[in-house]
Order: sequence, then structure tokens, then C-alpha cells
Amino acid sequence: MAILLVLSVLAVLQGMEDKPFKKVTLSENNLVTNYTRYPYLDTIAYVGLDELGLCDITLEIKKLSKEAQQNMPEGYDFRGLIYGSGNQYTMWVNDAGRKEHTTIVAHELIHLRQYYSKQLIYDGFYVYWNRAKYDLKEIDYGSRPWEAEAFEQEVILERAINSKLY
Repeated sequence: MAILLVLSVLAVLQGMEDKPFKKVTLSENNLVTNYTRYPYLDTIAYVGLDELGLCDITLEIKKLSKEAQQNMPEGYDFRGLIYGSGNQYTMWVNDAGRKEHTTIVAHELIHLRQYYSKQLIYDGFYVYWNRAKYDLKEIDYGSRPWEAEAFEQEVILERAINSKLY
């Protein structure tokens, strides 16, 4: 019985990978440029930015380099990264399927909103989160409050994106 349940869930998830997006009208509130080999990433980002109510954002999406992945601490699953300020941001994503890319983009867009609102500010090896200063060398990734918020809110944003696209 448990095997049937697992197979059913996997079939649904695989169906999303192959299922085309619904026809959606993308707003002209933002500019997203996709430099990856995944043509759907800009659509996911446009929908996510709209869902977050962000306007006048310029976002470039690029492939996460092997060098960046290798420079991360041992055992760290580095799937994406976003950086920028004001209205200009660059997002780097690793190779993945469409479902995982949706999760990655949702997570990184939560960080974009944190940067945009100045709730999250990077300053070298220090981060200011809600005006509290954190030393990145002294706080484990899993203990970072801005990451906890991004993981919590990515689920909500991912659902909203999927409801628009499927």
C-alpha cells in the first residue's frame, strides 16, 4: 500500500515536470533576462515577482558555476544564489528540473524581497538582518534567521506560482 502511495506521488510530480504551463499574461512591471538553457526560468521569476508585489525590478538569471559550488563549505547543498540591491539583481541557479527550479526561484525571490526592503543587508562577512548584525563566519547556515524565513515563505510562493502556471 505504501509503495502505491509513493508511486502515485512520484507520478504527479513527474507530470508537473512535463506538463506545459497554462497561458498566462506576464505583467510588464519587471524585466527578467534568462541566460540559462532553461527557457522557463524567466516565466517562473516573472510570476513570482508579481506574486510578491514587486515592481521595477531588473533580474538576470544565470547558471551557477562549478567554481561557486566548489567554494561552498563541505556538505553544503548549494542550489541557488541571488545578490543585488535597489532594483538590480542577479540570480544564479544550478542544473535541475522544472519543479526544483520553481522551488529554488521561489526561495531566491524571498531573499530578493528581503534585500529590496533592506530587511537583509550584506556587508562583507557581516549581515544585517532586521538591523541586527551577524558575523557569517560565526553563524551556521541552518541558524540564519533570513534563511529560515526564506525556507518558510518559499513554500507559499511556490504554491502561488504553481497555481498560476498549472
